Amino acid sequence: MSSLLFLSPLTAVLLGWLFLDQTLTLLQIAGLVFIIGSIWLSQRANRQPSNKAISLEPESSGRT
Repeated sequence: MSSLLFLSPLTAVLLGWLFLDQTLTLLQIAGLVFIIGSIWLSQRANRQPSNKAISLEPESSGRT
């Protein structure tokens, strides 16, 4: 959740561009892409493991 706080400056820049006719430089656009990518990666890393998680218990071989 705290990583979503990085969206505040991004939102401000985009609203300024949209409503106040401010210009965006190539460096600012690269920064926006970097922030969005970082948030995406952090949220992806925080996901619960899938059903394909490795079990630490030994498998039974069926032998008795």
